[in-house]
Amino acid sequence: MGKNSKRFKGPGIRDRSVLRYRYILQLWKLAKVQRWAAQHPVWGRWVKMELDVPPEDNEAIIIPVSETIRGEESVVLPYQILQPIVEKAAGHFTLNRCPCRNGEGCRSYPHDFGCLFLGEAVKGVSDKIGAQMDVDGALAHVRRGLEMGLVPMIVHASFDATLIGVPYEKMLAICFCCDCCCTVRHHLRLGPSTFDDTMQRLPGLTVTIGESCIACGLCHAECPVQAIEFVDGISVIDQQRCKGCGICATVCPEGAPQLQMDAAIDAVANLIERIRSRTDVGL
Repeated sequence: MGKNSKRFKGPGIRDRSVLRYRYILQLWKLAKVQRWAAQHPVWGRWVKMELDVPPEDNEAIIIPVSETIRGEESVVLPYQILQPIVEKAAGHFTLNRCPCRNGEGCRSYPHDFGCLFLGEAVKGVSDKIGAQMDVDGALAHVRRGLEMGLVPMIVHASFDATLIGVPYEKMLAICFCCDCCCTVRHHLRLGPSTFDDTMQRLPGLTVTIGESCIACGLCHAECPVQAIEFVDGISVIDQQRCKGCGICATVCPEGAPQLQMDAAIDAVANLIERIRSRTDVGL
């Protein structure tokens, strides 16, 4: 090579992150095939083993939306839980696509409303896959998601860190899920070998079935973790399996399922402490 020749340089770290992100978005479209294979009598066992998610690498907490949570005072919970977490976080970044809705071809919610990532590490994520935000912008993103009826889920997952190319120990994600497309909810239905052990209920939240239950079966059919069964003609919730997602309360025509917070438990403080034990995002 001549003295003035320029050596070829491969893509930088940020560019590689963008390429990886776009590649994963394309692979996400195979999720439907994966779920079909998981139910197959021959391939299902192998697929479920491949989907096994160790709790030390992944944890998610669903925060119920559009339902009144009963306690000493009735409160609409999601924003009150998320606001202090967003305000205290060191950085804020939103994806320009929702991988789940994009992969599933969602027809009910916009594909361009993505997850909110928190922490110092997300400040270096490329603007080709999303946008940096200040606290006000991040809170506005949360409010928009809630107004659309999307379900916020606090997630600390090694996969999400890989998706945007940041250290796992320095990030946290808040997903805004729709029941029709959410990968976690789909995989919860595949059984305990997938996301069952990594999904945690919101601290202090219990779900019960009231006397107005008519045993119509809707809650039983829609529960993603099969935590509802019929006993003496009424629906009963298995508290050990219930994840507190609130789907049963959403679908019930009689309003029988009741979500209740324990007044003795500070859900926000408990949740922040749990997050701090797993990752450092500035809380």
